[in-house]
Amino acid sequence: MTGVQTCALPIFYCNSWVEMIYPQSEIGGAKTIYSVSFNRANDYSMDYVLSDIRIYMAETPHIAHSSSNDWISESDLTLVYSGSDVTIGDVSWEQFNLQTPYNYSGENSLVIVVAKKSTQYSGNLKWYYTESANSVLYRSNDNYTSYAEHPGSNSGTITTYRPNIKMGYVPIIPKLIVSGSWDEPSNWSTNAVPNDGANVVIQADVTLYSDVNVSSKLSIFTSYFPISMAFVFMLLSSLW
Repeated sequence: MTGVQTCALPIFYCNSWVEMIYPQSEIGGAKTIYSVSFNRANDYSMDYVLSDIRIYMAETPHIAHSSSNDWISESDLTLVYSGSDVTIGDVSWEQFNLQTPYNYSGENSLVIVVAKKSTQYSGNLKWYYTESANSVLYRSNDNYTSYAEHPGSNSGTITTYRPNIKMGYVPIIPKLIVSGSWDEPSNWSTNAVPNDGANVVIQADVTLYSDVNVSSKLSIFTSYFPISMAFVFMLLSSLW
């Protein structure tokens, strides 16, 4: 089920800590994440200013929180974004460009934490969500800024209202492994070539993302071509 709620960047209270779990089946394979966006659900007539906002990322083998104090350990969190006096609610997709891109392994669930402080509060700004059982755990309070810090052993509230997100990322391509000989078929794979294949061109394409400054990111195909060294020299010379 989908809907709208004051999740993700809740402004019903001034201070909050929100942990959200997105399973690997939804996030996909290994990637470097450069931005994360939350989808605003309604027009908001006033500027809502966050005096402090921090976004953390982590991985967990779990797809949901098991209890009201099942927080991700603070030592496992990576700070990927921090800002002061940040205005939200003025665009459809609230995008945060990560100051520290996050390398996601593609093997576990992705955890996104939003911690924020503000002197304002309102229940009018809402965000699109998709229901996912016990996927969000949060704490919030008007009077104490400590509620925007890691909760430690304190309890929070579990909810199913997990915010819809959009990410800017570049897939992580596995390194080429050089081993074996040309004559052994088992030495050929999507990320390996025989070590006597010095005269090899790897067919590749370049994928650029509009919201990421990427000079060269290669997506390696599975085709490999033995060619002469002279041709390799000509090919490289033409690129330079």
